[in-house]
Amino acid sequence: MDEGLALILQRRTIRRFEAKKVDRNKIIGILKAALSAPSAHNLQAWRILVIDDASKKEQLADLASKLYYKSLIARNIAGATVKAGKARERIVSAPVILILFLARDELRKEASWRRIRNEWIMGTQSLAAMAQNILLAASALGLGACWRGVALFMANHINREFNIPHSMEPQALIELGYPMQKPKPKKVRDMKEVVHFNEW
Repeated sequence: MDEGLALILQRRTIRRFEAKKVDRNKIIGILKAALSAPSAHNLQAWRILVIDDASKKEQLADLASKLYYKSLIARNIAGATVKAGKARERIVSAPVILILFLARDELRKEASWRRIRNEWIMGTQSLAAMAQNILLAASALGLGACWRGVALFMANHINREFNIPHSMEPQALIELGYPMQKPKPKKVRDMKEVVHFNEW
């Protein structure tokens, strides 16, 4: 099998990492892959915040844990303290955190609501392509990664906490590090269920 295709098919989400610092050159390699992703109109309307400083991770983890706890309590979900504690630990224990931002002010300016909305969607799709490049590059370099949607639920809080301009919209949080686990093969849906050739 082609090596590139094998990498895509074998990649798995990693949620537990070794307590081992990730070499900065590997991070740079992953970032280069991220910036090579396709983007709508080639606008590259994105930014990345790299967090590998322990105190900054603690700052982010405390914020995420506090907000998650409040959300759990508001929804009357049992075990809020334990769940929030685990959420905090996940962020702290990941050697590297990447937060991906959509640069809204760099999207095409349109007159109609429909076109404005579609430009935003294309921007988020571009960011998703960047995220996939990050996951694949991490795997190629012997690292594990987990793409999380938590940034969407605390977007304004992230911007305030880290003095990030309001025009930057947090879209994804990716944890990176050396894998502590070896996940089982992923079960994917049968191609016949989701693919149609020439007609529906």
